Amino acid sequence: MPDVSIYFDATRDRWVADVLDSHGKRRKRSIKHDPAWDKLPYEQQKKKAAKALKPKIDELVKEVREGTRSNHTYKVEDAVNDFIASGLKGRARATITQARSLGKHQIIAHIGEKRLKDLRCPDVDSWLEKLSRELSSKTLRQVHLLLTRSIRHAQRDELINKNVSALCETPPGQAGRPSTSMTLSVKRDEQGEIVELSGEVIDLLKAAQDDPFGPYVILALLSGIRTEEARALQWKDVHLDDKENGPHIVVLRSVREHGDTKTKKSRRALALPAMAVEALKAHKTRQAAERLAAGPVWQDHGLVFPRADGTRMDAMTALRAFRRLLKKTGITVRYSLRELRHTYASVRSLLGAKLEDISGEMGHATTHVTERIYRQELRPVIVAGALSMNAAFKVAEGG
Repeated sequence: MPDVSIYFDATRDRWVADVLDSHGKRRKRSIKHDPAWDKLPYEQQKKKAAKALKPKIDELVKEVREGTRSNHTYKVEDAVNDFIASGLKGRARATITQARSLGKHQIIAHIGEKRLKDLRCPDVDSWLEKLSRELSSKTLRQVHLLLTRSIRHAQRDELINKNVSALCETPPGQAGRPSTSMTLSVKRDEQGEIVELSGEVIDLLKAAQDDPFGPYVILALLSGIRTEEARALQWKDVHLDDKENGPHIVVLRSVREHGDTKTKKSRRALALPAMAVEALKAHKTRQAAERLAAGPVWQDHGLVFPRADGTRMDAMTALRAFRRLLKKTGITVRYSLRELRHTYASVRSLLGAKLEDISGEMGHATTHVTERIYRQELRPVIVAGALSMNAAFKVAEGG
């Protein structure tokens, strides 16, 4: 039993219990003096104070034995915020932003006011069960893991002994919508030549022609470039008048941490269909005028798809612009930007492309295809995608 002392602090009018821990420091708890005890002898007052202090003394003794440092005001909210602030150092900005959003809306909003020392397994189970009615299974797992890691971080700092979140199972959430492709119908003649294209892909390409976000969508839809690669694309990597190799883009970077592409295989050069070339040329002209109009506000980073001030476009800004274009087109499905890439693969397959060609164009190449692509500094330019897209969508334009 650790050394426990009980005494009266006249300056504060409180009875104090303190316990000596293994580091030689005294941890204290107190209660307010009861005026009804004034006529009693000091020793009897002390006995009554000891009885009233017993739950707090027991708690102190338990903390000393377990080696934790209790903070009575430390809440679940504090644990989550502390973990995000110091437990995610070195992580990508997107990872931290996502953790902050999940923590705020899914943890703090529900159980943030709960004192961490009072959090029990039934509390976590009830919270998870409530979230499971709204969140997908994937998001629910992410939220539960965030709470578990936040408490583990508090354990490291000796603020709590048991991680109750780690003892709880994550229930299944709602089924998320699987990634899908936009619709495209192909009508061929007796010789197998394409004579008519219809569907969401065609509607979107037509609507994109006169939309500020149109060039982004056209490029993504006709080249298979990732949205994270498109937002990092620079004009120096866009070659619209290359007579030797033909119009193409070189994908060397993304908005990921340190600017790397998803994998080394994602570094590739892609030929551009005529529709994409024309869209980018018009976009470059408009951007030059916007840069002049912005004046000193413009920050020139050489980006193909920047924000209004020239800085890098974030994912949500791009998604909102895409959703506005979908609405203008009359497409009711809430497609995500990454589904333009799924659509590209689907359309290429529909047009008869080989799987290995599609993999190479999308940066998912096999070892053999990777060697062929990167052998001479991203040469040769992968032209198969542009050729089939060019032939197909020339029909859509009525050419």
